[in-house]
Amino acid sequence: MIFQAEQKLLSYLYDYKDKVAFGIALALLLVVRIKLLPFQSGDYKLFLGPWYNQINNEGGVSALSHQIGNYSIPYQFLIALFTYVPINNLYLYKGLSMVFELLLAYFAVKIVNVVAPQVNSLFTFAIVLSLPTVIMNSAFWAQADAIYGAFVVGAVYFLLIKKYPVSFFMLGLALAFKLQAIFIVPFFLLVYFKERKFSICYFLISIVTVWVCNLPGFIYGRNLLSPITVYLDQSKTYSSLNMNYPNLSGIFMGSFVKTRDTWMTPFLTLFCAIVLLFGFWYFCEYYGEKKVTDMKYLQLCIWTLLTCVMLLPAMHERYGYIAEVLLLTIALVNRKGTIVFCGILLIAMMAYANYLFGVSYNMLTMSLIAVGMYLYYTFFIVFDFHEIVTKPGKLE
Repeated sequence: MIFQAEQKLLSYLYDYKDKVAFGIALALLLVVRIKLLPFQSGDYKLFLGPWYNQINNEGGVSALSHQIGNYSIPYQFLIALFTYVPINNLYLYKGLSMVFELLLAYFAVKIVNVVAPQVNSLFTFAIVLSLPTVIMNSAFWAQADAIYGAFVVGAVYFLLIKKYPVSFFMLGLALAFKLQAIFIVPFFLLVYFKERKFSICYFLISIVTVWVCNLPGFIYGRNLLSPITVYLDQSKTYSSLNMNYPNLSGIFMGSFVKTRDTWMTPFLTLFCAIVLLFGFWYFCEYYGEKKVTDMKYLQLCIWTLLTCVMLLPAMHERYGYIAEVLLLTIALVNRKGTIVFCGILLIAMMAYANYLFGVSYNMLTMSLIAVGMYLYYTFFIVFDFHEIVTKPGKLE
């Protein structure tokens, strides 16, 4: 025997089980993030907190007249806005990133809807927000990779659905907030060359967007070259060949070994450029005039990001953030992609744990695994051309 009200409740829960499970998952993820809010990372204690205090002492937005810290001017502007909010600035840093995590998950869902519409959208959204690196990046670290990450993933989505002006606008937003958004630019150049469906002038949309985002700085006296000089100065901040991210440089040197003045840094940079050029050439040569599926373009997009973080020197733990999120979209529909996703995610988690909690690991071993995952992804997924089709893809 069962009560009628109980029967109705069970029927309702069964009929809407996906939404109920999604709601429970979001609630649990919110609780986890709230529990982590008080944690102060080394970056917050040494950089983010002092930057806030200095900006606050100099009058909030008035402090935009000169560079404080080494992050972009738009992010410095957001910190300046924090000073007018009567809330613990640690919570503001983390809360802002968490808001952009929602946008990041939304665009990840939209990409999955394009390449694999059969995958449950609510499931994808929840899984993105459940990624350990996503949680640790904001709730633990108080870092802001979700901001530029959301814009990059959005740019990729709009590129896939052929809304090119919006795509380049999103790319400009990403570049305005973080230099590492440039890792996706080679992929945009490839699509421009292969598809020939939009003008090179569309890149001006991104450039103009970057400068518009820097308007608060210009208003308070910064010169028009400030967006570039901030990033140039940022690239000179660290002199180490490897910055605690297992990749090719980690095979040659232990973390934080100062070898920037040797031949290794220019060699790795040149090697990365050559690999990208050769990979793009081979891709275009093999496909010829055949249409390329959205899935294949997404795979190549991820390969571009992985090539940069695996081959370039001075890569930080967080620089694989976007690749990890996009790899998840592949893993949801491709068993081979699941292997790479799990491997790359494990590597990133070890690097995060090393910085945040002092968990030690063998850099050589992890770097060999990382490069192995990259090679596997390269030769068994991206350049596995058995999936070539002759019917039109959506990107045309």
